[in-house]
Amino acid sequence: MKIEYAVSPTVEHYVCLVDVLGRTGRIEEALEIVKNTHFKPTGSIWGSLLNSCRIHGLVPLGGAVASMFALINTGSGMPIRITKNLRVCLDCHSWVKIVSKVTGRVIVLRNTNRFHHFKDGMCSCKDYW
Repeated sequence: MKIEYAVSPTVEHYVCLVDVLGRTGRIEEALEIVKNTHFKPTGSIWGSLLNSCRIHGLVPLGGAVASMFALINTGSGMPIRITKNLRVCLDCHSWVKIVSKVTGRVIVLRNTNRFHHFKDGMCSCKDYW
């Protein structure tokens, strides 16, 4: 783009690229773009990925994207609250446990049945849900 059109890509260009890839179901490719760009992923990028996961029914991946979105858009040490209208799947539950341990953040995940409180890699449901 820079050589052919003499335009340096901005973060907005990457947001559009990730959005187009996500909408067409090429979410893994969109994630690779996010990982390999020299820009810090913005809320717009994570929001686009989250919406793409929702559209294409990728609930476990959507949970991971939601937690990344929350980590970026909340202050350090602030609790993260995620609401799901569905039952929390094993993949999402395991992912959130890992995120709470690695980041040292409290994460509250609400699904249709209960609130799950994650802290230091442990869940209040003691993995019985």
